[in-house]
Amino acid sequence: MLKQAMILGLVGIAGLRTADSVQDSGCPADAQRRQAAVQFARAVNTAEARFQAQNKRYGQISELGIEAEPVGYRAQLSSDGTAYVFSIKDTVDPCHFALFSDQQGLIYAAQPLR
Repeated sequence: MLKQAMILGLVGIAGLRTADSVQDSGCPADAQRRQAAVQFARAVNTAEARFQAQNKRYGQISELGIEAEPVGYRAQLSSDGTAYVFSIKDTVDPCHFALFSDQQGLIYAAQPLR
């Protein structure tokens, strides 16, 4: 469990760097809003790791006991119990910033192709 917590902590730091580098790409999104999305993504990964350790399966977002996604974002999570994948997409930013992750705990920042 300690190993998972350390990995998730490192993933969170990497996720913050990634979100900051996307911010510098010229998209006009508010840094605080993106920071909130990164924190939400970290909370989902942490909750999934905890849920899996207790239940021997990954849970649905309603089972994780986390707060709702930040205002202006839409989160989706899909799990078959043995794996999960989720995304959190900005519904306000014209650049359509998004984050996604899965059971490996890495958080990726993305923008749609133009």
